[in-house]
Amino acid sequence: MLAVNGFGTVSCLGADLAGTREFFRSTGGAPEGPHTLSFPGISADSLREADLRGFDTSGEDYFTLLRAERIKTESRSIVLLRHALAQLAPELDAAFTRFGKERIACVTGTSTASLNEAERDLEEGKSPDEGFDFSLGNVACMSDYVRDTLKIGGPCWSAATACTSSSRALISAAGLIEAGVADAVIAGGVSVISHVTAAGFKSLGVLSDERCLPFHRARKGINIGEAAVLTVITREPLCGSDLFLAGFGATADGFSISAPAPDAGPQKEAVREAMRRAGIGPEDIGCAALHGTGTPANDAMESRLMHDLLPDVPAFAPKYFTGHTLSAAGAMGVMLSALVIEDEIPIPALPYAAEDIDPELPRFSLVTERGRRPSAGTTRQSLSEHTENKDMNMGRRVLVTGADRGIGMAAALRLADAGFDIAVHCRSNLKGAEETAEAVRSKGRSAEILQFDVSDRNAAREALEGSMEKSGAFWGIVSNAGVIRDGPFPAMGGDDWDLVIDTNLTGFYNVVNPCVMPMIRLRDGGRIVAVSSVSGVAGNRGQVNYAASKGGLIAACKSLALELAKRGITVNAVAPGCIDTGMVSQEVLEQAMPMIPMRRAGKPSEVAGCIAFLFSEEAAYVTRQVLSVNGGMI
Repeated sequence: MLAVNGFGTVSCLGADLAGTREFFRSTGGAPEGPHTLSFPGISADSLREADLRGFDTSGEDYFTLLRAERIKTESRSIVLLRHALAQLAPELDAAFTRFGKERIACVTGTSTASLNEAERDLEEGKSPDEGFDFSLGNVACMSDYVRDTLKIGGPCWSAATACTSSSRALISAAGLIEAGVADAVIAGGVSVISHVTAAGFKSLGVLSDERCLPFHRARKGINIGEAAVLTVITREPLCGSDLFLAGFGATADGFSISAPAPDAGPQKEAVREAMRRAGIGPEDIGCAALHGTGTPANDAMESRLMHDLLPDVPAFAPKYFTGHTLSAAGAMGVMLSALVIEDEIPIPALPYAAEDIDPELPRFSLVTERGRRPSAGTTRQSLSEHTENKDMNMGRRVLVTGADRGIGMAAALRLADAGFDIAVHCRSNLKGAEETAEAVRSKGRSAEILQFDVSDRNAAREALEGSMEKSGAFWGIVSNAGVIRDGPFPAMGGDDWDLVIDTNLTGFYNVVNPCVMPMIRLRDGGRIVAVSSVSGVAGNRGQVNYAASKGGLIAACKSLALELAKRGITVNAVAPGCIDTGMVSQEVLEQAMPMIPMRRAGKPSEVAGCIAFLFSEEAAYVTRQVLSVNGGMI
């Protein structure tokens, strides 16, 4: 699974991602009125003129990395590419800082390169030394431009596989990262109109002089649009991105050079491969962006695929809005799908009446009503809003680390009372974990024991992924496992520092990180609670290592809460004071009494009650908070 970091784009939908978003928001996903494939601010009088009055093409408004020497005659394709690339400034800056330019690669999809300028100069009888550089007609000129402008040192090439060019670029980007050849890849596609392309489609009898009407009974074929769509692919997210390329599939049917296999067999295999890589099924898919060319052969094939494989998945056809953006079409579908998944736009709707859809095509869930949202992601609350919380939690799994004693054991039992199934974690106290598991089962809930050291990243990942593969993702996590090695800082040994930090703070990453994406894919919200400490809030003499680890947990929770909030996943911390768990000696408890207004130590069950509240539906709007349970100490 790889991170998709930002989008740079320009098309008739808008001059950037914000403009594209506004286009669909303002129209409810179904525009009315005259259709135009011209760009905002770009002359529609001659599609062969690089007349970009709406953009500042001087480069002075772009980030400094794009202020390199411009090629001697700038083509329309390059201008669109540069405009999209400039929008990725934050992501590129982050990638350069984290990885270095030598580890950055580029794969761009294009099938037209700069053919329109070459056509113009040939018509005017110009030789190469009189004007346009004809080498720019080579499809590699797109990636070469990125490489030379940004001075990146990784592999750079262009994919020219017609409509799949930018999809192939994204797949190639994944391959470069998975193979360890690059750490970040600029990927996407650029395409402009040229006479060569138009003549090719016209010779096939599929070029329409009207709006493209995919799956419509009156469809006449494609019209050609222009676009650039770029993104940055990495293994770990940049700039807080929470979009991921979870899977992909590609096949070649060999049926015809210009038409797909009518039974959609190879295409189905590609979809199955993408789902297999992502570890999902049809029921997990919120929407599908179709190729939707409005041509008889493609519409028949794609309808068959959707009918047989994904009949209930809401589907949309971008080419109704953009025209056929050729080499940018795949990346355009990915970008629009991302906006839908992020709930920034409704699913783009085709403004058809039911009788408009071709009755000869196999039926599937083509979106024609405005305001439609993804189907996968209906929460348990909306399905069961009149049920008890305990019933709502049935089937939801919660992982509790350090559940073999103290606060962890109390939290596991309290959450079992609330209807959750529990994964009981321990490091070495297997007997204690078995006691917790048996108590959970006595409450009618299922229990699983996971034994590993949270400071061992590989062991944690292996155990957690094995559990999720067998029983499904965790809906909630209580990160409770921790250790204490107190002592004055001048005398504190490095081993004591490392043990506390590695267990209490790094252990949070080792446990939560493998579980987050499966939790997101549940599309059912979720809860993450970390057990911090009053020492993490206020500090404490003799606990520099412990306070640093627990304070770090609070900062981690506040940051992660921001990343997961729009997924309906809350992230909070509880900060207990002196709790009688057996970890603290009676002498220390007695010394602490004067600092506790309530003059007693807390009980594990009192902390567990606060954790249970944060897991409840009543706390669904509580996130990025620290709940102190300390008897009034601070």
